[in-house]
Amino acid sequence: MKGINNEVLAKIEGDLLNKKYLLIIPIIAALFVFIGTRKIHYYPFTNSIELNQGNVLDVVDDDNGLVAIWAKKLLFANHNRELIKVLSTDINGVQSEPRVVATDGEYVYAIIGEIYNDYNFYINEKFLKYSFSGDYLGELYRQNYDEDYYVNSNQLRDVIIRDGFAYITKIQDHNVQLIKVSTTPAIEGAAAESTVVASFEIPEMAQTGKYNIDENRIEINNRFDEVYFYDMTENKLTFHPEITQKRFRHQPWNASIIFSTFTKITDVLYHLGAVILIITVIYAVFKIGSGGYITPYRTAIVFILLFLSAIVYYANIELNEFDEEQRQRTVSAVESAMLGVRYFAKNEMDIIGGKEPEDFKAKELREWTEWIAPYLKEACRANGKEMGMYAQIYAFNKDGGAYLLIDTYNEYPLGTLYSDVSISSDERVNSSDMMVYTVEKEVDGTYGFIHAPIYDAQNNIVGFLEMGSEYGKLRYDKIRKVIGSAMQLVALVVFTVMLIDVIIKYSKELIEYSAIRRSQPTEAKYCLSNTYDFLVTGLVYMDGMIMVMAIASISTDSTMDMALLFAIPFTAYRVGSWLGSVMTSPLLGRFGEKRMGIVASIISGATFFGMSFAIQQKNVYIFAACKFLEGIFLESVLYSLAEGIPYEIEDMDYRNRKIAESQSATAAATLIFMMVAGLVASTLGFSAMYLIGLVVCVILIPFSFIIFGNEENDEEIKTLQVWKAFAKPRALVYIVLMVLTISLATSYDEYLFPLISESAGLTEIEMTSIAVFSITISYFGESIVSIFNSWDPLKAMITALSVCGVSMMILLLNMSILFATIVLFIYSIMIRITEVHRINWLIKLTASDDVEGKDVLENYFALEDGFKVLHGPVLGPLCAISSSVAVGCLGLLCLISPRLYGIIVSKQKINNSHEEDK
Repeated sequence: MKGINNEVLAKIEGDLLNKKYLLIIPIIAALFVFIGTRKIHYYPFTNSIELNQGNVLDVVDDDNGLVAIWAKKLLFANHNRELIKVLSTDINGVQSEPRVVATDGEYVYAIIGEIYNDYNFYINEKFLKYSFSGDYLGELYRQNYDEDYYVNSNQLRDVIIRDGFAYITKIQDHNVQLIKVSTTPAIEGAAAESTVVASFEIPEMAQTGKYNIDENRIEINNRFDEVYFYDMTENKLTFHPEITQKRFRHQPWNASIIFSTFTKITDVLYHLGAVILIITVIYAVFKIGSGGYITPYRTAIVFILLFLSAIVYYANIELNEFDEEQRQRTVSAVESAMLGVRYFAKNEMDIIGGKEPEDFKAKELREWTEWIAPYLKEACRANGKEMGMYAQIYAFNKDGGAYLLIDTYNEYPLGTLYSDVSISSDERVNSSDMMVYTVEKEVDGTYGFIHAPIYDAQNNIVGFLEMGSEYGKLRYDKIRKVIGSAMQLVALVVFTVMLIDVIIKYSKELIEYSAIRRSQPTEAKYCLSNTYDFLVTGLVYMDGMIMVMAIASISTDSTMDMALLFAIPFTAYRVGSWLGSVMTSPLLGRFGEKRMGIVASIISGATFFGMSFAIQQKNVYIFAACKFLEGIFLESVLYSLAEGIPYEIEDMDYRNRKIAESQSATAAATLIFMMVAGLVASTLGFSAMYLIGLVVCVILIPFSFIIFGNEENDEEIKTLQVWKAFAKPRALVYIVLMVLTISLATSYDEYLFPLISESAGLTEIEMTSIAVFSITISYFGESIVSIFNSWDPLKAMITALSVCGVSMMILLLNMSILFATIVLFIYSIMIRITEVHRINWLIKLTASDDVEGKDVLENYFALEDGFKVLHGPVLGPLCAISSSVAVGCLGLLCLISPRLYGIIVSKQKINNSHEEDK
């Protein structure tokens, strides 16, 4: 029988071992997928990337490698034309477009146009530095624009690098400037000094230009590709119509970018890993469903799926309506522009019929092209500044071919041929009046446009007007707004459901309190504990996700890095919280819970009023002082009072039930208060948001009278005794390795994620909605938490922190807001698991020192908050270097420290067992 049992046990152990090995496969697959998300994968679906002047805007090709502007991104390849990476130039969640690339033989430089949010024009152009391997090395120069400029009318047209300086040619209509910028700033990370070394005007519209260093002159091309020379020595401008210069787009060039063996292997592994992960997720969902873990939430899941389906359906309707609106607005703009042509310039159009591009070099025709371009610019502006509309006039030559005459973008030279035109010069009158809206993808974006025929006085078609906008950018903005609206709607539904649940639940508690407050005053106090906890916790977490935006609104003109600026009030808050945690137990013992509850409520209300005042005065230091006081009296005193009420209960079953209810109250309060705060901040401003705290603090005053009215005045102060227990080796090791790690782990959602969200360009509502989702996931993750609760408490905490650490380390491979949000969702469940056991484990370690659980609770927060003081001073400078550095340090701490403590505890158990055997 014993042999059979051994065989069975061996088989079970073998099955478990095989499952562990099988578990490695999806982990490795996830690793390859996350590594691969940093780049676009082309192999094995394509064997090479073909580049030519038709799909490349600009290129650098020398012995160190090739860099091309392709698909609105920077493509980096080595000298063997093997792909290194395709890099987006979007920074901080803002769309941007590379326009020019250049090199000094050692580094690559690019001029990037950053598109203004909600508008289709550049808000600035930046001069950036890269290595040939695609590493970003910093910003050297920035040219800011306002709303008077037009999309794609980029002014920084060319750059030449020589002897540690970049010479940037800036062109705006007739004005030309040469800007000299150092390529090696004196202070690392700071913008380089710049100097305007030349500034002049030419008689006609300038289109391109560059600095010829060897000849010490600026060479300017007009719309005919004719050349003006500006001699830098004599400050003299000369015209040379006999000289024409071909631009990159009109020169035959091509390159075939291939993939290295390593790239091919990683691409194959990426796609294979994606397939494995999909299968793993499907299998996991099947196992969770068949295991009955989601059975209690079937109704909610069905409702959510139906709700999301409705959102997708109406989002598709919204996008279709947007497409139709864009078409109608473009038709309206074309009709408006054509009315001006027909009624005020119809006779002028006679001159373009049957002519060749060379004919327009004559004085009369040259002047005609000069005056009509500004008219079309204003027509574009009047019909939708936010659309960033453009207009082009094409004329038909004697052979019926179409060539460019006018370009409001001022990018293409006169005479550029148009292929596949839908309008013909031999069509009958009015046969092309039906204007067709066309969407086409070009080398520098996706455009939506309309062709409208132009007639002469004899009603012959002599050309056509093309008018449209960069449709891809506009549709991207619309999609983001639709997603944002959907997030708000889902968050609002969750908020409403939870708010109704809270109102019903706490109304019952108030009714129960009224029924027993005279007969059972102690039990009545416990009836109000969840309501009191709800109000206090809501205040504590109200601005957790969006305080960084409040700081940004205070100091919009500050030159200090945002991470360091945010660290000032954040650190003040943490210092106050730690100081208050140290003082809480003596204060409660000396003055009593009722008096401290009233005083803390009054002072906390004053701090919220002070923060509202600080935002109006735009003073970050007043704000920080208020956060310091808030940390003492709200985060420490009031929070300790609210959380400590269940620990007074003698009945363990009743105590555990009230603790569980307290956790639910915390989740509900965090969700509701953050949602309300986000809505108020987005509509009335951050100043009004903090006034909500003042109102709630006023409500807390009568609660302090009611809940703590029957307290004992001679409560024994055990602070010193508790800290002596903490100083003993077994508790001290736990505090250093585990409490420190848990405290710093909370900085991900309190400090790191808000900074990542701010740099990604999320709005207040989007950040609040993400916070709502994370809290909801934590709230409905009870099944996962219950699984961990059945484990050994230490094993549960180590596993939860390890999962947080692994997710943060994987996030380093792709620091996008999407994956940062996924890590936040994982963190929200894992940190809840640690919160269940963190204090109980410390109570267990100090059980032999004659201290009560409530005393340990009050002083535990002093420990955790003391470590939280390090968040700002440590993470602020790390984030200033790079947010990935801060995330990496936090991930390593979550991985190493709990495992080390587990090893120490296991060795202590072995030693204790040996001593017992002796």
